Amino acid sequence: MGTLSLVGCSFMWDIVVDKNSIPLLACMILSGGVGCMSTATYWAFMIAFPPVCTKALGFGMSLGGVLTMVLTAVQMGGCSPEAPRFGVSAFFSLATLLQLLWWGVVLKQQHTNAAQRSPRKNAGVDPMETISSHSTWESSLVDASAPEVLALKVCSFCIHATTYALPSVLPFAVSAYRSAAMKQQLLLWMMVSQQVGEACGRMAAPIKRKLGVIPGVALGGLAVSFATILTFAVNPSVLANALSFRVALVVLPGIVFCSFFCYGVLQTLLFLRARVIIADEEAAERVASSMGFLGQMGALSANLVAGFVVNR
Repeated sequence: MGTLSLVGCSFMWDIVVDKNSIPLLACMILSGGVGCMSTATYWAFMIAFPPVCTKALGFGMSLGGVLTMVLTAVQMGGCSPEAPRFGVSAFFSLATLLQLLWWGVVLKQQHTNAAQRSPRKNAGVDPMETISSHSTWESSLVDASAPEVLALKVCSFCIHATTYALPSVLPFAVSAYRSAAMKQQLLLWMMVSQQVGEACGRMAAPIKRKLGVIPGVALGGLAVSFATILTFAVNPSVLANALSFRVALVVLPGIVFCSFFCYGVLQTLLFLRARVIIADEEAAERVASSMGFLGQMGALSANLVAGFVVNR
């Protein structure tokens, strides 16, 4: 479905219905739905595997966004809005090719895994049982109380709401700079920093059980960076008076990087924490799925509120 939505975007991005890009919006909704479904299912699936697999999953999910933003930077980096290096249809076509390449890698890996499992099954060894035996933390797992589980779900909702409201306010933060080219370059490098920051945060998240002050520091960094960008969005003149364009081209992407780095750390820690405090594997999978769903609902709610505020 994700591949089909990209194909649809490449052919219908410029079709306007009643003064709105309805076909493009429909394709984006389809693509977003695929992403939400993966978030709600993959995290739960990884509960049965070692913690490093959960971390690798998060990094892989964010790396896709990095590749897309690299493509965007190649298209628009250093260019004026009217003269990109290649057009919108070419962009979506290249993104489709990347998606197809990903499918090729997945199918090849599945074939390789199936070939490796066959000899072990013939020998009477179930490889999934072997993996499970290495991934179970029976000596350290405890039964989670309802408040602990609720806290995980609330945190997932809140950090997603905070994080994914940020892209909706970024255009208002850069509105202080009158040149369209300046605004475009600021937005471009902030979006690149967003994806790179998230990927780095997921990679940096520790898998040890004693986390110390790491969650608190990450939560504080997320709150401060969000508040800073929100202040600039509400009062663009403050940004324009404080920072020249060249300085803002470094500072604003840096703040966005910090925000999404903290988000990457926090989200990974939440799902790692779920597997630690919930002894029953099936229960942990259900909680992880609920956390993924609530995270997406937090992102949706925040953007609905932001859209209402902006368009009122």
